[in-house]
Amino acid sequence: MPRMPPMHHPAGWRPTVKRTDPFYLSREWRAFRLTILARDGYRCTAIDGGERCARRAVVVDHPTPRRQGGADFDPRCRSLCRLHDARRHRDKGGAR
Repeated sequence: MPRMPPMHHPAGWRPTVKRTDPFYLSREWRAFRLTILARDGYRCTAIDGGERCARRAVVVDHPTPRRQGGADFDPRCRSLCRLHDARRHRDKGGAR
């Protein structure tokens, strides 16, 4: 079976470490997240062409980002699939 060639990196190279806000690791957020996902039927709530997205929801999105003053446990949070979450947030690889 073919093997991948070794990866060579410049001196001082370190892998990028994704830093997660400790809030999203809290027991309270995890419970709230499951509540929102269950409320939305574990399905993305985004609307495309007049139809609700049929993909599985994996992200709970704040209507107003927390870093912009949004509430931690906003009942208006909605469930999104990865595609619609990326579209909503440019820094996650999507475009608005």
